[in-house]
Amino acid sequence: MKKIFWCLFSIVLLSACREDRLKKTTLENNLPVHIKRFDLALFRQNADQIAEQLDSLSKTFPVFISGDFKSETNIKGLVEYILNPLNQKLYLKSVEILDDFEALERQIQKSLNYYHHYFPEKHIPEVYTYISGLNYEEPIVIQDSFALIGIDMFLGKHYEEYRNFKIPLFVSKKYQIKHLSTELMRNIATFQFGDQLEGQTLLEQMISLGKVEYFVHATSPNVTDSVRFAFSPSEMTWCINREWALWEHLTSKQLLFSKDYHEYKKYIEDQPFVSSLERESPGRAGVWIGFKIVTKFMDNNPKITLDELMTSVTSMDVFQGSKYKPKQ
Repeated sequence: MKKIFWCLFSIVLLSACREDRLKKTTLENNLPVHIKRFDLALFRQNADQIAEQLDSLSKTFPVFISGDFKSETNIKGLVEYILNPLNQKLYLKSVEILDDFEALERQIQKSLNYYHHYFPEKHIPEVYTYISGLNYEEPIVIQDSFALIGIDMFLGKHYEEYRNFKIPLFVSKKYQIKHLSTELMRNIATFQFGDQLEGQTLLEQMISLGKVEYFVHATSPNVTDSVRFAFSPSEMTWCINREWALWEHLTSKQLLFSKDYHEYKKYIEDQPFVSSLERESPGRAGVWIGFKIVTKFMDNNPKITLDELMTSVTSMDVFQGSKYKPKQ
C-alpha cells in the first residue's frame, strides 16, 4: 500500500511540475479583450437602409468597411452579401450556437493574456467575428493587428451545410465552438513564427508542428489534449496506448528522415486515420508525437523560454535535447 501511495504521489508531483511551467498567472496584468461582432452588427441592419449605417459601421469595423465604401458598387455588393440565403442561414445558426458568447470571450481573453505574458512585445490582435460564407480554407484569418474569425465555421461537426459543401467529417470535427479558442491560438502561432519553423523531413515537420502545439498548450493550459487536438476519446486513447508502437513504426520504416512529403503527410495532416487496420488512429498522430518530444525537451531544459523555443531552437536541438524514448 505504501509503495502504491508513493507511486501515485510521484505521478501527481511530476504532473504539478509540468503544470507549474505552463500555468503562469496573468492576473497581475490582465489585458481586456473584447470580441467585436461584425456578424451581429451587419445582419441586424435593414438591408434597404444599409447605406445610411455605413459611417457608423466603418468607425467600429474599419477592417471590413473602409476605402470607397459608399460607392454604388460596394453598397450593392454589401446588400447582396446580407441578403444571400446561405449567409442568412449561417448567421441564424451562429446566433443559436453562440447562446453563451461571454464564455467564449472569456476563454479567448484568457488565452490572449497568456500570449501577452509569454510574448509581451507582441501586439495583441483585435478579434472580430463575421460570416465568411463557409470559407473552410481559412476559417480564421490572422494579420499583425487583427484576427478575423469566420464564426460560421464553428457550427458543429455535423452541421448540414458542411455536408452540402462536401467537407469530410475528419476535417469538420474541428468546426465546433469548443475548438475555436485553440484554433485561434494555433493560427496566431503559425502566423507569428511560421518562418522560423523549418522542416523537410518528417521528424522536422513533427517537431515544428509540435512546437506550435506546445505554444497552444502554453496559452490554453486548461484545455485537454483531446480538445486541443480535436481527437475523439477513442483517438486520444489510441495515441496514448500506441505511442511506442507508432514511434517504432516510424523508425523501423525509416520514415523519420524521409523527405517524401506524399509518403508521410498522413502523419501530420488531417486524415480519417493513419492505419487502415486501426481506424481509431487519427491523422495528425505524428503531430501529437512531435508535441510529446517538444514537451520532453522543455521539461529537460527549464531555462529555455517559449520565445526561444519558437524562434531559435532548431528541430534537431529539440530532438536531441528531449532524449525522447517512449515506453513499450
